[in-house]
Amino acid sequence: MQPVFSYEVRVDVTDNAGETHSGTSLVLAGYSSVLLSATVPESFDVHAKAAVAINSTNMNHAPVSIRGSVSVEKLRVPDRVYRQRILPWPDRFAMSREEFIRAFPNDVWKDEHIEDTWPVEKIAIRQDFWTNAAGQDTVQLAQLEPGRYRVIVSAKDPSGDTLLLKYFFTAYSDDTNAPATMEGSMLYPFMQTCEPGDTARVLFGTSFSDARPVSGRTHARHYGRALVALEQ
Repeated sequence: MQPVFSYEVRVDVTDNAGETHSGTSLVLAGYSSVLLSATVPESFDVHAKAAVAINSTNMNHAPVSIRGSVSVEKLRVPDRVYRQRILPWPDRFAMSREEFIRAFPNDVWKDEHIEDTWPVEKIAIRQDFWTNAAGQDTVQLAQLEPGRYRVIVSAKDPSGDTLLLKYFFTAYSDDTNAPATMEGSMLYPFMQTCEPGDTARVLFGTSFSDARPVSGRTHARHYGRALVALEQ
């Protein structure tokens, strides 16, 4: 997303009676005449309804109509669980990638933990959009397999400048015995909100093949107050 700069213009004038009048106005400036944004869920159940919500406005946040396209790419997830890098990025790599992985199987060698470097397994959805007079449109995220996805929203403003947005999300399901991505631990809710009397369901798992469940208690809290405690 390209940057947008805001400027405050203030004017003070004095009339013939010596009284001062002041006024301010906010002016937005950027490299494009259109502000393009999108809302994408971070994770969702493949059986649930989910969509990419697209919004387009001008610099004054008034809605404008614009055409573009949405591409949803299923990424090929690495075959290792990465932990957060402990040391800063090295200037030189003293070990080859193979040597490093053998010695530190769960550490990052270079940039393989950055999702934008992961290869595309397949194009799951490719669809054009056209925002309406309110500057809005949606693209449904349907018939997806569990996995990690990249969403690319692209369009051109009236000047021909390219607008490009990128988002990532995880699609999960309890129909499979494996996590959707390589994670040390994952916890996904099947219901974002619950009414009194509803049964909440969550999906928990790990990508470590030798992991074993640890006995303990799981707590559900509401504004710091414990609601339930479940034995594991």
